[in-house]
Amino acid sequence: MALQETHDKIKAHLLAQGRPAWSSDLSGCAYRTSDGKGGQLMCAVGCLIKDDVYERYQNANGGALIEGRRVSHLNLRRALKESGIEAEEGTQMQELLRLWQRVHDDAADPLLLDVDKREWAQRIHDGAAEIASELNINP
Repeated sequence: MALQETHDKIKAHLLAQGRPAWSSDLSGCAYRTSDGKGGQLMCAVGCLIKDDVYERYQNANGGALIEGRRVSHLNLRRALKESGIEAEEGTQMQELLRLWQRVHDDAADPLLLDVDKREWAQRIHDGAAEIASELNINP
């Protein structure tokens, strides 16, 4: 997947989801977590990992091979690659994912988890604009 296409997919996902993928179990953001209503929340990077790939990595060798890992972690990069995202060390793609992860996590203030959807959307739009400027892509 190309850089612009990935950027657009992440932004659209986060806007549609309307809130962060906050895990009370982790006391922080997660690539994927329950929404408490039988559904699933995904962060900026988690939305890019195919379901079967995520499940395989989470259930292998006792579990949690990617949850809680940074974008630069080998297992996470492998899961992304198997999902069609090349995010090798030092690439613009890895930087895009790192920046989006920061936008998501910074916007996921635990005191504001029930944040108004308009406020969430504004945070995502602002983050998208900053990322676009830094990587010279369209917001």
